[in-house]
Amino acid sequence: MNTGLIILFVIILIALFVVGAPIWVAFSLGAICFILGIVHSPVQNIPMVFFNACDSYTMMAIPFFMFAGSIMAYGGASKYIFRVVNSFFGKRKGGLAITAVVMSMIYAAITGSSSATLAGVAELAKPEMQKQGYKNDFIASLYAAACTLGQMIPPSILMILYGTMVGANTGDLFIAGVIPGIISGIVLCVVAWYCSPKVDPAVAAELDYMYNAKFRMKALLQGIPALFMPIAVLGAIYAGIVTPTEAGALACVYGVFLTLIYREFKWDTFKKTFNSALRSNAMIFILVAAAILFANPITYMRVPQLISEWVVAMGLGQKAFIWACIILFLILGMFIDVIPILYLTIPALYPALVALDVNLIQFNIILILCLQIGQMSPPFGTALYIASGICDASVTDTAKGIVKYIVAYVAVLVLIVYVPVLSTFLPNLL
Repeated sequence: MNTGLIILFVIILIALFVVGAPIWVAFSLGAICFILGIVHSPVQNIPMVFFNACDSYTMMAIPFFMFAGSIMAYGGASKYIFRVVNSFFGKRKGGLAITAVVMSMIYAAITGSSSATLAGVAELAKPEMQKQGYKNDFIASLYAAACTLGQMIPPSILMILYGTMVGANTGDLFIAGVIPGIISGIVLCVVAWYCSPKVDPAVAAELDYMYNAKFRMKALLQGIPALFMPIAVLGAIYAGIVTPTEAGALACVYGVFLTLIYREFKWDTFKKTFNSALRSNAMIFILVAAAILFANPITYMRVPQLISEWVVAMGLGQKAFIWACIILFLILGMFIDVIPILYLTIPALYPALVALDVNLIQFNIILILCLQIGQMSPPFGTALYIASGICDASVTDTAKGIVKYIVAYVAVLVLIVYVPVLSTFLPNLL
């Protein structure tokens, strides 16, 4: 019976994808057809599932951090952070590329979102990079790779969702991403520096005023309040002063405080901030609700138990199972967005992870690295397409340029798999 149900369910999903239905629509309609037609569950249960999926105290952190990121982007604070970072790196070969990566890391520590990181960094760094002779396809591939750091460096939306699914402490997941996030950022900086063009002497001379000690000091003094934001928010979490959800609210308050300092927040800016945060949150929560509804048929068909039984029967060890999961994540990441992948795979894999005694914190870092790679991989990586559109570059040229960054991320992934202390040291220390 299970085989027949799985085949029918897959046919319904494929038909919805073929006609071009959005992912959340495909998940929802597929699950509704299954629930009403096969399980014969009462129809009123469906809206209850949608509501309960979003009724989570921990998930309240998501809209807070998204709103804080929008405030930083449109309220002027990001501009001052960029000036600080650029004043130290911008004049050297690959300096602006390194600046873009460092900006992505700082922005990631504020928003927890790849799309918000990409939009915020591109708006500031793209004109300067074009002025210094960087080609659009180079810029797009760099941004597509760097923006995914928003998933790894805390606070991370994926970590919040993963924590609610496996019952892990969100603070532990956050701090586990610090070392892998820094390593990923350093690796990206090295690759970007090596592949960057030399700075045109005429352009360098024109911009000399940005790289003297006086300008750096001025930029640093102006940027200190903005640079202090991730330190204050994450420090409050790890000091035990606030929960991750309360930290999100704290980030919003601090963001509003920064707009008062920099005096660049007007009514039009507020509307942009609110609309941007609202759209991002609506997208995330409708995907989460649809994915949880989609999990009902998977649970009914005993897919998690079947996978666990299959792992036991195959005699797979920890590393073999982890690599099988990595291959699965990388393939799915090339075709599907990150949140649906999370809800498609983790409920099904969780019993096997527990049975094999896999460290759930390390597995979360591995999962996120895989999703980072998938998000920027052709043919349908979302970061690949968004970055190409923002930078006016063809998807094909961007995909060619991004191969080197994918190789770099794979190297970091192998390191995390075989040196687990990189992801478990800080949580164990706390």
